[in-house]
Amino acid sequence: MAANETRNEVEVRSQKVDELRELGIEPYPSHSLQRSHTTQEIPRSKALPWNAK
Repeated sequence: MAANETRNEVEVRSQKVDELRELGIEPYPSHSLQRSHTTQEIPRSKALPWNAK
């Protein structure tokens, strides 16, 4: 639980996740949690557009 969340907010979130899963929807799909690249693979100009020249 995050420091600024109340117990009720956590319970509501858990209930919503359960409801979505009952509908066949995975709220936290594994592909969204997988890394597609590392920070070293991102060109500096794209990673920090305000520093691009």
